Amino acid sequence: MKNELTCVECGRMYPATSGRVKCVCGGQLVPTLPRSLRRVNAPGIWSWEATLVASVFSERVTLYEGNTPLVHAPKLAKELNLKEIYLKDESRNPSGTFIDRGSATLVTAARSLRLARLVTASLGDLGVSVATYSRRAGLRCKVIMPSYITPVKAYQTAMLADSVEYVESYKESLSKAWKYGSAPASMPVTPQNPFLLDGYRTLAMEILTDLRTRKPGVVLVPVGDGALAYATLQIISKFSPDTTVIGVRASSKSPLLKDVAVDHPLFADLLKDLMDHSGGYMIEVGEDDVVSALKLLAKCEGMLTELTGATAVAALIKLSDDLRSTSPIVSIISGGPARDPAVLRTVVSEGHPRYLTRIGFTKMKILEILALQGPLHPYAVWKILKSEYGVNVSLRSIYQHFSELNEMRLVESAEEREGKRRRKVFRITDEGLSLIR
Repeated sequence: MKNELTCVECGRMYPATSGRVKCVCGGQLVPTLPRSLRRVNAPGIWSWEATLVASVFSERVTLYEGNTPLVHAPKLAKELNLKEIYLKDESRNPSGTFIDRGSATLVTAARSLRLARLVTASLGDLGVSVATYSRRAGLRCKVIMPSYITPVKAYQTAMLADSVEYVESYKESLSKAWKYGSAPASMPVTPQNPFLLDGYRTLAMEILTDLRTRKPGVVLVPVGDGALAYATLQIISKFSPDTTVIGVRASSKSPLLKDVAVDHPLFADLLKDLMDHSGGYMIEVGEDDVVSALKLLAKCEGMLTELTGATAVAALIKLSDDLRSTSPIVSIISGGPARDPAVLRTVVSEGHPRYLTRIGFTKMKILEILALQGPLHPYAVWKILKSEYGVNVSLRSIYQHFSELNEMRLVESAEEREGKRRRKVFRITDEGLSLIR
């Protein structure tokens, strides 16, 4: 196998040691496909060193990621009237997500190339994983996230990364990651980084080898930006062409799914081309689908998973009538056990007010600031968010947050005298206080 990266647009090839993450033409770089699937006795995903482009680097980083179980799920199969289901449980990885596979190859490359800093654009799990492996390798890591990120992911990232910046949107975080990551001794980390894809491919390799002489009829893969689905399709199209890969997208219309939903996946065009050639397809699931999947996984197999993990199972429920004769079926679970109280409350408490399903990081910080400092004008809160928490969003966006919190009855407006002037301030309500306690 050649340790090379290939541009999907113009076909140029670069050695992995070049450290390039994008072609000179601007096209996506992907790792060269292996000739065969061969394992060796090594820790973590490095048991696949014969298939990895990053194996050219000697300073390998691992937290014993990969080699996750392919869990037989007979009760789930019976419930859905399907022949045979396996759950590829990626929640067993160090940070609870498949991304750890890519972080191992990415951070190995960065350390071997003598880089000092990784700059990561994240919707949650990517920042946590890359920061985790950066700590392991002694590299600095800056994470840039949209300000609506859920508090659980925000706090996890803050504990691991060297610095965190919150911006208006995911698009802005991607743009800033490329800008800051292009500085000397730095590397931008977005879902398009080819060294991430290198590690992601080991997931499909494990599925194919763990089933031994059998081949899966269908593999269901969660799709955010589509990097995992693309890496999975690459391997399965070559080594198991009769297997159908179904990409599962989460609806962006639900606040419950905001962390896992991407309106315009970065790999959308590449995924479409590859699926058109392989017979795969995409399906979208909504909030009710995912909640049903969370409940069914707990009931049938005793598994508690985050929303990311449940999306593929939600699609399996939705497609069960069409998959009656398909066997075996593999559904990928990722994201660790469900610990977010808001999500658990939504699943367990039927009819709970919808607005409590997800309060993002910025709204939560606004409530905390009002609880600590008393009634404030939105401008004052905006200044505190920027100076103390790195939330770089527009003042207009802050006013919008206050408007939404007011509609939710988590804050209320009041008038405050300042000399002869009156000005509008906001204070936290009892309901708002109960949410942050």
